[in-house]
Amino acid sequence: MRATAEFAPAAFDDRAGAAFLVFLALSVAGTLCAARAAAPGPSRGSERGPGADPPLLPGTLLALGATTAMAFVSIRHVEVMVIFGTLAISGGFSRYVGSRSDAGTGDVLEALRARERCCGGGALALVLAAICGLAIAGGLPRAGFDPRQFPVGAGAALKESERAPDGPVFAPDIWGGYLLLEWPQARVFVDGRWDMYGDAFFESYAGIYLGQPGWSEALRETQVTVAILPREAPLARAMQASPDWSLWRGDETALVFMRRTDAPPR
Repeated sequence: MRATAEFAPAAFDDRAGAAFLVFLALSVAGTLCAARAAAPGPSRGSERGPGADPPLLPGTLLALGATTAMAFVSIRHVEVMVIFGTLAISGGFSRYVGSRSDAGTGDVLEALRARERCCGGGALALVLAAICGLAIAGGLPRAGFDPRQFPVGAGAALKESERAPDGPVFAPDIWGGYLLLEWPQARVFVDGRWDMYGDAFFESYAGIYLGQPGWSEALRETQVTVAILPREAPLARAMQASPDWSLWRGDETALVFMRRTDAPPR
């Protein structure tokens, strides 16, 4: 799992790592601006009125610190850290500008804030109405899985065969989650929950998928009798050349292989 980009620490020599550092710097700057804005001073904005923005909540800062530490450990946690960082950036800079503005600018900002409070609900209602109108008119993208990316046809054909295999179905990990949803009667060899399996399992899985020596014995030991594979998968080529496996179905996205003694009529 350490070799998988999703679970690796942030690499600061690429664009993703650089973007993470820039966002972290902005989050720290927003937090400092909020602290400066809360400090007493001679400016007009330093006197807090009943309509003034509250300071950043301690829970927000705690969550930002915890998720930032998690993001340094694994890049997959950056998405969560961004949520709390956005709160710190927007809240901190807006509070700082308000506290350091003169009377005229402060009045303009307060008028904008009041208009936002009054009109936010109406704008949201208009957006929701537009979305509902597009949905009724069929203007929104259709829900579902893209058959060019997922084995939609293969899954439908296997379900229609009314025969779920006794052993797990071998498929790429990203397809495993799809099969869990669309063909719940069958078990899968692996899905996208990498943290549940461990390094040793994925080393074995990678060896099978790449068609390395011993792949057939490994599938037999795990009682796999059905495999759904991308057309370009190394294991697909190995199965086509193996006398133990037969091609049951194929389309532009996926090939379905079955162990010869287990292949039902097409």
